[in-house]
Amino acid sequence: LGRRFSAQEQIVIKPTNPANPIIKLALASADSCLLMTSPLDDFLVSVIKKGEGCRGFVRTLYNIFSLDMTGLSQLPQRQAMTFTDLQVAVLVWQHQLEELTASAQQFPHNVRAIDGSRLPASPAKYLSAASQFLGLGLTDADISDQANGSIFKTNSKFSDISYDNSVRANEADDIRALHHEAIETVIKWQSTIDIGRVYRFLPAQALV
Repeated sequence: LGRRFSAQEQIVIKPTNPANPIIKLALASADSCLLMTSPLDDFLVSVIKKGEGCRGFVRTLYNIFSLDMTGLSQLPQRQAMTFTDLQVAVLVWQHQLEELTASAQQFPHNVRAIDGSRLPASPAKYLSAASQFLGLGLTDADISDQANGSIFKTNSKFSDISYDNSVRANEADDIRALHHEAIETVIKWQSTIDIGRVYRFLPAQALV
């Protein structure tokens, strides 16, 4: 995937979540890699907001990740079937955080992390830092055009719907207010579980 057709060509790949188990193979051949995560609270809000389809998606991710020799594979399937949708989401979130961070610590020089909850409020800052880290060579004008253009002002799923950071924040607040008990319950539950190892991104590995 990292093979260039010319020396001047820059290849940037944005994989989907199920590709996370092969991240160490990718990092072994990649010049640089950006890892974007979100706080557990934000992840749960996103799962709730996206409805039944997303609840099914996190269960699919759980099934994929549990096939690897990781902490999730140690949980009996009969036990896993008793977890609620949000508990499964918690396990998927924690598993990905632990695996991504383990990979980042193994390849500290070519990995940087982004807190996805902060990006929408300061897109220009993150685009500038990403361009520099990835060697994209974006100009200030390029960054301004992207940060102030339609990308951050429309719904990522439905381009005909206006959507910006304020709308996103208001929707999240509404979901937290409506589902606060469920969210708080599973966050407390998360603090009691151990599915292998627990890592946290080192400050030095933050992109900005």
